[in-house]
Amino acid sequence: MYTTSILIKIMKVSKKNISIVKNSLNAESDGILKSNEIRAILERYRGDWKGKIPTKTADLFSFIRENKIAEKVEMNFPNRKETRYITKKVSDYRLLLSLSPESYFSHLTAAYFNDLIQEEPKIVYVNTEQSRKNIYANILEQENIDYAFNNPARISQNYIKLNGKTIYHLNSKYSNCLGVVSDKKKFKHLELRFTDVERTLIDVTVRPQYSGGVKNVLKVFHNAADKINIKKIITYLKKLNYIYPYHQCIGFYLGKVGLDETSLQDFKSIGMEFNFYLCNEIKNPSYSERWKLYYPKSLE
Repeated sequence: MYTTSILIKIMKVSKKNISIVKNSLNAESDGILKSNEIRAILERYRGDWKGKIPTKTADLFSFIRENKIAEKVEMNFPNRKETRYITKKVSDYRLLLSLSPESYFSHLTAAYFNDLIQEEPKIVYVNTEQSRKNIYANILEQENIDYAFNNPARISQNYIKLNGKTIYHLNSKYSNCLGVVSDKKKFKHLELRFTDVERTLIDVTVRPQYSGGVKNVLKVFHNAADKINIKKIITYLKKLNYIYPYHQCIGFYLGKVGLDETSLQDFKSIGMEFNFYLCNEIKNPSYSERWKLYYPKSLE
């Protein structure tokens, strides 16, 4: 009676048996598999594989590892550890979208995919939305706004290093993937999910800390100036229903990049009851009377 290790060594020499497993895994996936998906494939093929490869779950994973049928990739995010088995060459972007069927790229990464920045960033933002929650009305007061924006912005600590890049896995509030598109335009034959131009402009405004800072956000707006659909931005803002008046920031940026007064009026008409801030902890602020907005003097 052979032990598992001897059995694996015997089977290891058979290229045919290795091909049987590899072809089966590739036929049932796009090259990226979770542990439970491999177990499900084993259940489907157990009868066909019997006598050719180990058909106990633990032995099968040993067989896969020993024969280099799949590469094991561990993404040890602090909030949740994820393991994937890669059976063929795939991009890191596709790997990251496997975190969830509804995951998509946002902020600086989406700006790159929308051709709003030229250089591929070394920091990647992949977003998986929270579940739908009841929304309770909050009363906004100037004192609370001042307190929040005079303190540091919150930055997620849920990140890992992967192939020379820093990967942030964000968990934004539920939006039903508002403004998320699937497209191959950035990489040929590689379909990715990311926020469209208008949703990206909103996201980089709301979280400049995930977007290279306010100077970079202004560059993003500048590069988007001839692509912007103002009505779509207004529609998105209404659906996202932020408590803070981020429309004042968006109007400010659009004014900076030279949009016409008619377009800007759409944002002014939303109302400007409070003084607001372009970002947190502005050390040397200037003030825009037009947008009732504090912003870094360096933007002048």
